[in-house]
Amino acid sequence: MKVTVTKYLNVRVGEPSINAPNYQYLVPGCVIEVDGKLYEGEPFHGNTLWYKDKAGNYYWSGGIGTTQQITKRFIEDNFRFDKLPWHITDFGVHEKWKTTRGEGINIAIIDSGCHAHDNFIAQIKSKKNFLNGSTDVKDNIGHGSHVTGIIASNGINNIFGIAPEVNLHIGKVINRDSDGLNPTVIAQAIDHYSDKVDIINISFGLMENHKVIQKAIKNCNALVVAAHGNDKTQKRKQGNYPALNEGCLAVGSFGLTNHKIKLSNQLIRAGGIDLVAPGENILSTYKDGKIDTDSGSSMATAYVSGVLALLKSEQPFRSMQEIKEELLAASSIITEATMNYQKINLPKDHIV
Repeated sequence: MKVTVTKYLNVRVGEPSINAPNYQYLVPGCVIEVDGKLYEGEPFHGNTLWYKDKAGNYYWSGGIGTTQQITKRFIEDNFRFDKLPWHITDFGVHEKWKTTRGEGINIAIIDSGCHAHDNFIAQIKSKKNFLNGSTDVKDNIGHGSHVTGIIASNGINNIFGIAPEVNLHIGKVINRDSDGLNPTVIAQAIDHYSDKVDIINISFGLMENHKVIQKAIKNCNALVVAAHGNDKTQKRKQGNYPALNEGCLAVGSFGLTNHKIKLSNQLIRAGGIDLVAPGENILSTYKDGKIDTDSGSSMATAYVSGVLALLKSEQPFRSMQEIKEELLAASSIITEATMNYQKINLPKDHIV
C-alpha cells in the first residue's frame, strides 16, 4: 500500500532493521510503498510502531498520515488482557469498552499543556494557551501530557487511557513550576470551556479559595473534576481549591496495595473528598514524546474524568450532573484512620 509522509520521517535500515540506529529521514510529501502492517520496535518520540517495505526497511508510523486508523486496528488485533494495568482491570473499565470508548464526549484538560503523542493526537480538537492567547500548548513540565494519556491514550506502548475516543481540548495555564498558578488565567480557561465541553479536568490545586475561580465554577455549564490532596509539606489545614468549591467533584487517590488511601491522605486529612480513584504508579505519556510513571490525586482525577466520559457516552440523554450522581451512588464506602471515603465503582447496570 502507498502512504504519504506528513512530517520528517525516521527510516531505520540495517540488521536488525527495526531497532537499527537511524541515519536517514524522508521529507513531508514523499510517497512510499509499505506492506500495510505495523510492527513493534524501539520507540521514536514515544511511538513503537513501524511500517515495513519489501526491502526490509522500517518507517516511523508517526510521520505517516494514515497511521491513526491502522494503529487502532493494530491495537485491537494485538489486544492482550494480561497487558492491561491494575487501574483498568480492577474496576471493569475494559468491560465498558465493549459498548463505548467515550466517543462524542468533550473533555477540556486545563493544565501545563500537552505533547502531541500518537497515543491521542487524533483526539485533540482544540488547543489554547491562556497565558499568551496563542495555540502553542507545548508541555514544559510533563504533567498535562501525563494526565491526557490517562484519559485518552489508545494503547501505544501499552498505555491505555480510560476513554480513548473522547474529544480533547487542551488548555495551557501553567508554563513552568516556578511560574505558579494565576487564578485569573484559570478562571478564564473555565469560562472559555463552560459551554464547549462536557467535562473540565483540573489536576492541580491552590491553597486559597480565589473568588474569581469560585465565580467561574458557579457559572460553569460543564462538570468540573478537580484534584484534592498531595500537600507534601503536610502543613495544610484545609483542602485544595477549586476541588472544594461547590459544583466541583473533588477527587482523591488510593494506591495499588489493598487500595489504601495513602497518596491523598498521608499528605492531607482535611476531608472534603467526594470520591477516591486509582492514583498509584500510573504509566502514561509525558513531555518530549516520552512515557513515565507518576502517582497522586492528579492521576486519580484524570481517571475519574475518563470514567465519567464513558458513562456519558453510554447515556447521552442524561446530564453530567445525573452522570456524576450515578457514579457517586455506585461507589463503595471504605474506612481508614477513622475517616470514611467513597471509592470509585463503575455502575454495574451499564457493564456488558
